[in-house]
Amino acid sequence: MACVVVWQLQRATEMETIALRDLLVRLSGRQVRRGQATAPAILAGLWVFLSAIELLEHYDLNDLKQMAGLAVPGYS
Repeated sequence: MACVVVWQLQRATEMETIALRDLLVRLSGRQVRRGQATAPAILAGLWVFLSAIELLEHYDLNDLKQMAGLAVPGYS
């Protein structure tokens, strides 16, 4: 199922979907040429995105910021 979603996102032409694809590539941490989104980058970003959504469903944003402060010294 994930491969089908990535295939559709990679070939999308609608502005909203292009913005989502660009976000997923940024979340993946992969370096790609501007305007070119590879399937592995989109898939990696999709995994991070879905994980973040799951995290936000279970924790309050303030709690997450407090945890980030514990994990990363100097985070405010």
